[in-house]
Amino acid sequence: MKAYFKNNRGLTLVEVLLAGAIASIVFALLFGILHFATNSMKMTKVESELQQEVNLILHTLTVIHEKNSQFSFKTEDGSLTIITNEREFSFSKNYDYELLVSKINNNPKNIKVKLTIKDREYGKEISVSTILSKL
Repeated sequence: MKAYFKNNRGLTLVEVLLAGAIASIVFALLFGILHFATNSMKMTKVESELQQEVNLILHTLTVIHEKNSQFSFKTEDGSLTIITNEREFSFSKNYDYELLVSKINNNPKNIKVKLTIKDREYGKEISVSTILSKL
């Protein structure tokens, strides 16, 4: 059987250091990619949760507007409360809520709504403007 290696003593120090340097570079690249992917996943989750919260609040406002002629709201300490004659609807998460409601042409059947929600932890913000109408 032929010997393929002339040096049977093992690896030299230069070869070990070079392999360690290459492995370190590969691990650093993999860590960077994993860190980026994790942050992207968190931000996507936060955006999705913000969108769900906006949809829930707008749906609640739509139902209230269709059934009731009067409602009020208050935003304080990271919560939004919508008050009707029958009950209160409260939304409270780690968000800052801003809700602006105005009548269109002094017609109570049509209201303009601007809802802004900002996540306190990640700073993501979503803002939606829409018009709610009674038929």
